[in-house]
Amino acid sequence: MITPDLLTHIREQVSRGTSRTLIIQELLRQGWPIGDINEGLNAVGGTQMAPVGQVTHTGGTAAFVITTAVMVLIIGVGYWGVTHLSSFYSLPFLKDQTFIIATSTAGNAFALVPDEEGSSYTLNGVTYKGSSNRSYTTFTSQSSSNVPGETSASIASTYIPPLIPDLQTSISTDPTPPLTQTCPTGDTGIYPNCVSPPPNGQPPPPGHLTVRGSQIIAPGGQPIVLRGFNWGPISDNAQPQDGTDNAAQGANFVRIPLSWYSSNRLDTTDCSGGALDYDPNAPGTIPPANLAIIDKEVMWASSAHLWIDLVVRGGDCDFWTNPNVQTQYVTMWKFLAARYKDTPYMGSYELLSEPNPPKLATGAPDNATIKAIYEKIIAGVRSVDTVTPVVIGQYDIRFLDQIYLSDQTNVIYTFNFYEPAQYVKSANDTRAVAVKAKHPTSSTGYPGTYFDQANTSSTCNYPGKGQEVLVDKTWLAGLLSCATAFRNTHNVPIFVNQIGLTTNVPGAQQYVADILSLFNANTISFTYWEYRSGTNKGSGSAGVLYLDTNGVWQTKQDWLTLVTGYFRG
Repeated sequence: MITPDLLTHIREQVSRGTSRTLIIQELLRQGWPIGDINEGLNAVGGTQMAPVGQVTHTGGTAAFVITTAVMVLIIGVGYWGVTHLSSFYSLPFLKDQTFIIATSTAGNAFALVPDEEGSSYTLNGVTYKGSSNRSYTTFTSQSSSNVPGETSASIASTYIPPLIPDLQTSISTDPTPPLTQTCPTGDTGIYPNCVSPPPNGQPPPPGHLTVRGSQIIAPGGQPIVLRGFNWGPISDNAQPQDGTDNAAQGANFVRIPLSWYSSNRLDTTDCSGGALDYDPNAPGTIPPANLAIIDKEVMWASSAHLWIDLVVRGGDCDFWTNPNVQTQYVTMWKFLAARYKDTPYMGSYELLSEPNPPKLATGAPDNATIKAIYEKIIAGVRSVDTVTPVVIGQYDIRFLDQIYLSDQTNVIYTFNFYEPAQYVKSANDTRAVAVKAKHPTSSTGYPGTYFDQANTSSTCNYPGKGQEVLVDKTWLAGLLSCATAFRNTHNVPIFVNQIGLTTNVPGAQQYVADILSLFNANTISFTYWEYRSGTNKGSGSAGVLYLDTNGVWQTKQDWLTLVTGYFRG
């Protein structure tokens, strides 16, 4: 039943320009029934959405496949949210969740796909059972029926533009389509090649992280130290339960990587041996299958109340010498920022993972080029999202001070901490092999004697710099002081985006324990590399979980206990 209070609230929000998405989210959180919300929105005006009904899934994992642009209001245990999808996606959900489904008044269809025999779906009192032949159930606002269908995997790999005439925006085939078209009212930041209007009102709960001096600040105004896992390279390794599992393990943070225009190898301008992980004709130049993976991982993390660092690795091949590719990269980040800026627990945008342009003649990094591309990306992101912190950094902690941007605010500075390379990196890493060949007396374990690289910034000073040293906790603390000194000098927060190693090298557990204890002692946020290793390396993988020869995930319980023991400080 629509009450005067409900209508007044809706009218006030509409007059402020608040999107329909945010209005629905807030009213659902307050406990208003979806039918009343929908009726109130229709009475006030705007795009009408007809609720199909309430769908409850039981008996296993489910896949939810969208066949046209629809609106899905997802209500689950400890989570509420709104997801907009405008092409074919396959999104797994946990069992026993309830979905409130709505389509446009045109009655456009969507499908629920039972993932396994024995599962079932109930829509408005009618139960539909899963089957071994992967049939799927199609619902519209007028009817429902069982029809044969494709597997969710084949559907997810297919890209088809939105089919709803009154909501569709054109998809340009230009490799760098301008993001100038305004998105449909109330559906901001989700359609290809459109830009959300400036936000009005407050962001959805819980709000945004912010930067205050050298601290990262939670929405409640208190400093927060972010700790968690990397979910590995973009792949299907991450699982629906990973968010809730990580949260239960003490994490409050996750780093979700997207590869873009990347090679199989670092330090190369040739992509012939790798995959160009981009599609110049797709929204944001991101292959739809890759975007679908990021969408679902973001949802899993957000639903578990994990702050998200969305990171893109895109500095391979001719990235550093091709201005057209750089322009596309900025366009891609504008697309991502518009897409996710109102996602609950979207914590930060890490703009370029491990930037590593061709070295200068002196052998030093080309930090001026790195800074220039960061300035371009930040300008692009800030044109659509002025609130979410951005994360920038150098590949090497020793040159962190060389990429400081004095003209930028709300910035978190990052680096990885694979030190020393001869110990941490695998035997096929060219840099580690080169150092080992030059200094064959180096150790193979921890603590051990290694040769520290001589090429470093003049402002990064620590005992044993550029010398053969005993690498132990004392030496690691000295090297880490380059980052803490940078933090103190410039009054900015720092974050270690990667730390880890293959878990079967001698002394590995003591090494990780020493480093993580140093991070906590110095109040440094970090994400461990990695949670799942999707390769059959057993104890030789970096992940605390790995796939065995039968394709079954196994847990290295000692490693899981070790790493997560440092998540709570």
